[in-house]
Amino acid sequence: MSYDKSWRAAVGSRICRQTPWGLAWTCTFFVRELRYLPFGIRAVANPSRPRQVIFVASPTEHVEASEIAARIARVAARLFATDGYDATSVRTIVDAAGVTKPTLYYYFQSKEGLAQALLMVPIGRLAEALREILRTPGAAIEKLIAVIDEHFRLCRDDPDRARFAYALFFGPRSSHLSAELAELGQSLAELVQQAIERLAEEGVIARERVAECTAAVRGLIAIYTMDYLYRGQELDTHLAGRLVADLLAGFARHEARSLTPAQRN
Repeated sequence: MSYDKSWRAAVGSRICRQTPWGLAWTCTFFVRELRYLPFGIRAVANPSRPRQVIFVASPTEHVEASEIAARIARVAARLFATDGYDATSVRTIVDAAGVTKPTLYYYFQSKEGLAQALLMVPIGRLAEALREILRTPGAAIEKLIAVIDEHFRLCRDDPDRARFAYALFFGPRSSHLSAELAELGQSLAELVQQAIERLAEEGVIARERVAECTAAVRGLIAIYTMDYLYRGQELDTHLAGRLVADLLAGFARHEARSLTPAQRN
């Protein structure tokens, strides 16, 4: 796999390259410096370009250190999701994780840095997965199924992070985190729309119905993920395919599908 290329991610424009410290990529989304991210990924400020941050995936990080960072992240995600970000103190996090405050600050610099790591890393991976789906040759219907399933996969893989993201997204827009999450959410929405536009390009749906179809798909993703996160409903691996089939075929019987002009307006 070659890493000497550029790509777009939900967190902004990134350029990937090899460095003496390991694989690195430059991200222009963050304005503030984030010194540490979990799981062996370190963010270092670029002094020559203050609006850029260089993320270095360091292979020299000790496994034990990565496990500590991962434990802090898991505990914080659960507490943020259940008690709320503002109501969760650093003391509560470190007590529950069995570490000290300096340990948390070493890996994440601050509570906000920890929260950003919890959100930006998985959502950035989701956005890149969606872009890869759209870049790969294939039928538009199969692409849409894969796009929906990637959203479901994020929730299945880490429900607490997903609950934290929903809590911020639907909560008061008073923090920097909420604003950043809203930007990321807009990026994901645009990728979903691109998948719907492929349907129109292949003649599966009318071009003038792209906006309505996009809204329907986004609504299905939100409803089914929230039912999974908060009501215990399953997100099985075949659900995305069934949803797309129902969306395109409709639920009405054949003889009842025609609406009068008054019903359409």
